[in-house]
Amino acid sequence: MKTTLCACRMILGVDFMDGFSNRKFVYILKMKKIDSNNPLEGKTLEAILTELVEKIGWEKMGQAVRIKCFTEDPSIKSSLTFLRKTPWARAKVEELYLRKVFKN
Repeated sequence: MKTTLCACRMILGVDFMDGFSNRKFVYILKMKKIDSNNPLEGKTLEAILTELVEKIGWEKMGQAVRIKCFTEDPSIKSSLTFLRKTPWARAKVEELYLRKVFKN
């Protein structure tokens, strides 16, 4: 176990004198593993929108997330512009994606 921790510390570039105990370091490694299991990892916002449009369409997207770029003259470009500037709306779209596309 100690050899593995040393190897991981070297790979991740963690200084041995930084005050991390082995217990804390194992916790950090577990957290990194959890993050890598994120289904949105590596997905662009454009890919998420495209899959949602193909799966449920603009009308249902507008009902699920009430924003104008989904209900009035919807397009990928206008939606991307709005969602990149509006974190709360992006979070709702990502949640919708996980419920409608990823789970099915």
